[in-house]
Amino acid sequence: MKPNQNEFTNGATHTEKPPLVMSALKTETMSAHKQLERTNYFIRLFEPDYSIQEYRRLLCRFYGFFSAIEPLIFENLTETQLSVLGHKVKVGLLAKDISLFEGDEAGLQNMPQCDKLPRLNSFARQMGALYVLEGSTLGGRIIAKRLKEHFGTEILDKLNYYNCYGENISVEWKGFQSFMGSQFDDKEAEIPDVIAAANDTFLCLHQWFDKP
Repeated sequence: MKPNQNEFTNGATHTEKPPLVMSALKTETMSAHKQLERTNYFIRLFEPDYSIQEYRRLLCRFYGFFSAIEPLIFENLTETQLSVLGHKVKVGLLAKDISLFEGDEAGLQNMPQCDKLPRLNSFARQMGALYVLEGSTLGGRIIAKRLKEHFGTEILDKLNYYNCYGENISVEWKGFQSFMGSQFDDKEAEIPDVIAAANDTFLCLHQWFDKP
């Protein structure tokens, strides 16, 4: 049996009951989530002949998506919201990892960006998209461990994205859950918009990874 291949699988278990919005997101996006996990980029991660260039291509795909969608997610947030969420911007970490392959960051300026993005015209929809991006780091420890075992010391300096929270991954996820609960559990009418944006983001990310 292969190691856990779920790129977007939670890397930690929690005994506390999650907020209503988080439970709804997990249930209502499960199908889109599983479809994304079946894309070749993620299946290949655990294959014995996985190459370092395949890993670079995975990072480039992530960069093309994150660099396009993160400005839409984080724009127009209040100072209070940014004080909680601002450190969750990941595009710089991806750029750092990629630059170690390129030798410099010049190539990033010409890298293709995803041009089909979800509509993020409200705070609820912005947070639905962020749920997907945060979820992409939850299996980071599993992925990083696999890559270190597979590539050895060659990969150690190229795991800034997957090791973005380090040992604090459980704390970060719990904090994100609490934040989402504080924003939406008493505004149940907005939860469908959060879910819709999350599903749209999964779909756009899936299409981006399937794009030749």
